[in-house]
Amino acid sequence: MVPPSSGGSGRRRLDTSSASTPRHGLREIVSIFYTYWDVEHPSGCSTSGYGASQRQPEVIVCGGSGKETELNPPRVLLSDVGGVLAAYLPGHTEGRMAKLFRCSVERAADILYLSSHFLAFERGRLPWPNYFEYCDGKFSIMARPPPGWGIKLFEEVWVGGLGETIQPVLGLWRALKPHLTIASASNVDYVRYSYGAVKNRDIAGVLDIGSHSFRLGARKGDADYFVRLLGEVREPAEKCLFVDDVIGHVEAARRAGIRAIHFRGPDEQGLKLLRHELVAAGVPQEWFGEQRTRAEETA
Repeated sequence: MVPPSSGGSGRRRLDTSSASTPRHGLREIVSIFYTYWDVEHPSGCSTSGYGASQRQPEVIVCGGSGKETELNPPRVLLSDVGGVLAAYLPGHTEGRMAKLFRCSVERAADILYLSSHFLAFERGRLPWPNYFEYCDGKFSIMARPPPGWGIKLFEEVWVGGLGETIQPVLGLWRALKPHLTIASASNVDYVRYSYGAVKNRDIAGVLDIGSHSFRLGARKGDADYFVRLLGEVREPAEKCLFVDDVIGHVEAARRAGIRAIHFRGPDEQGLKLLRHELVAAGVPQEWFGEQRTRAEETA
């Protein structure tokens, strides 16, 4: 893997190289996975919609206490990718695999995500061919592989789960980019990074530091995740601001002393609330320049 290139400024730039279970519904399976593994769905997004949560987080977000205080501007924005900068397509990968091997979506999700192989893959510790071999062995027991089946087809199915970029959020990040460093805080494996929306289109141009889980060797849900992430961006917790669509990750960041915002969705209300919470978390209003949401323009 090629190390990050150095630029004229002090910032580092993004490197663009490169058990059986009871039968449950898909959402129940993912919920069980959260409970026992303390991890998120692939690409860092909730499978039951943006910002799925049984309780609403505070609007004022201050690392640790949750009390409203005067905050200094953050130096680093730690941004999730899947669910904040790019839409995750719930059920896409497991749905395609279920059709290819004539099994239930729930069973496909079991094989794909409920294994130590998947966790090691997202941590960058298991090569893609080895993860494919594991999944191929599990699926091929159930049915004869379809015509054309192989690692290339699996790659196509896998990458398709990460959808279009969320342009309004990217617009906000571009407005903030001259004032702070923007780093990835996402559970992303190398294949989705290289061939999906993460490397392509606009995301790579917004990120200053590509601190994805496969580069860190840790993923959100790991006890040392935020320690590794802060070490990668070389800033203390109080100088960072974390944005994620999964409330459990937001709460974990706050416990680590990091200011954190729960992104509730890419609709106009969610975007307006995101900007409001960024300001409440210490981002100066003037940093946004002329960046406005449609709701603000028509108000």
